[in-house]
Amino acid sequence: TSGSQTSIEKYNEALRQLGLNLVYFSFAHLVSPEVYAGLLRSPITRGAAVTGKGGLKSSIIPFLDEVEPLALKTLTVNTVVNQGGKLYGYNTDSYGLKTALEKGISESGIQVKTAVIYGYGGVSGAAYFVLKEMGIRVTITGRDPEKLARKKTALGIEPEDHFEGPWDLLVEATPVSSESDFLKSEGLED
Repeated sequence: TSGSQTSIEKYNEALRQLGLNLVYFSFAHLVSPEVYAGLLRSPITRGAAVTGKGGLKSSIIPFLDEVEPLALKTLTVNTVVNQGGKLYGYNTDSYGLKTALEKGISESGIQVKTAVIYGYGGVSGAAYFVLKEMGIRVTITGRDPEKLARKKTALGIEPEDHFEGPWDLLVEATPVSSESDFLKSEGLED
């Protein structure tokens, strides 16, 4: 979720309709991933969606008690669950992406053998490993060569893994949609 007022209202209405004694809220400005993890350890906190600028999805990892293997591999945690004061990190993007890709590919009837990920936003690592797991040859690219090189290094992608198109599938993984100026320009931010 974006943490916007509209999102908060929608989630709280859904929780109410489900009869759950929970409240969804957003931390607008966090000073560090350590502080965020500390807030999540509160006995009244059950979990959190991890989002936002500044690489929080990666930088929170050292402050969690356990992190699922895929989240460690992708260097991205987007969901934290508090169980008895212990924080567990997950990458639910990967499960959602895999489900959507399998369904879309199956329904399209197109045989997807190659894919390119454009961008290096938080979902790019999950997309890379999901596509590889599906047996699809995948590469990653973007506009900024330095950011691209850092992302490839962080994910363990070797230079020889890069290949030029045409590709059967494009996965857009730019972080632009989370930028407040973009949201404002599109009339999507409260």
